[in-house]
Amino acid sequence: MHLVQIANQSNRRVAFVEETYLRCLAGVASVYELAQECLRKDVSIPEYVGSLQVDESLHYDDVYSRRFIAHRSKPQSKDRR
Repeated sequence: MHLVQIANQSNRRVAFVEETYLRCLAGVASVYELAQECLRKDVSIPEYVGSLQVDESLHYDDVYSRRFIAHRSKPQSKDRR
């Protein structure tokens, strides 16, 4: 399963790639958040993603040309400085 984070000026989302489309997952803002929820629920990422609602489908090429973000986002640890 290929997951991507996409963003525009005000929103960040997670989507999975399905052929030429990105299927946006409802209520998921980062891959890190998704992975943390999988750990809490003790389920695999594909299993959990399969249980979530897709609330929007976007053409991959349109998103890649405008809103694709390559950086990883995770909360900064208070122990790291």
